[in-house]
Amino acid sequence: MIKVIHIIAAIMLVTTVASATPHGFNEPQHTRMNLIETKATLSGDATVTAAGVLTLSANSVDSAELTAGSVDESHIAVQSSDGKNIVRVVRANLDCTASDCSAGTVSMVQTLPAKALIKKAWYYVEEQFVDGGAGTLAIHCEDAGNILAAADATADLVGASVDGAPDGAGANMVAGIAAECTITATIATAEQTAGILTLYVEYMLID
Repeated sequence: MIKVIHIIAAIMLVTTVASATPHGFNEPQHTRMNLIETKATLSGDATVTAAGVLTLSANSVDSAELTAGSVDESHIAVQSSDGKNIVRVVRANLDCTASDCSAGTVSMVQTLPAKALIKKAWYYVEEQFVDGGAGTLAIHCEDAGNILAAADATADLVGASVDGAPDGAGANMVAGIAAECTITATIATAEQTAGILTLYVEYMLID
């Protein structure tokens, strides 16, 4: 339905009387405000109440009306059951050149949500790793080594892409993270004194 809004022309006259003086009242002061008549055609995508409240109808806004980057992930409805699903990729960084990578665990900050099915993981070597001798690196989220089994990372040259434990094969997928977890590196035997990698974890949500 097409709606036409009319704003009727009007003239408002406001009279202000100044305070009394010994000689009587000051002259009234007049303020004049004009509202100009206008007509606007409103499509069926919106309604306006008498109070001037504008309401958009359902499904009246699509991607053409959105500013790039204006919708964050928390406001996106993600399919997690039958139908078209969304494959997501978490990217995390491990920098042993700028940060302490002594033997133990190092948080990689990024998280995986509950019910994540990890399809594939891999990392890209930004700077070759150096350790104090026979050190190993493993990466996990919830279960030990479920993203990357413990291995010597110093053999990987700059520019190398290294597959993780889940490599895309159905048998190697990590079937369902029980609760949200932080991606964590475990360094064993010897400190990693240098080295930078960027990790990618590809996953979907399952019911």
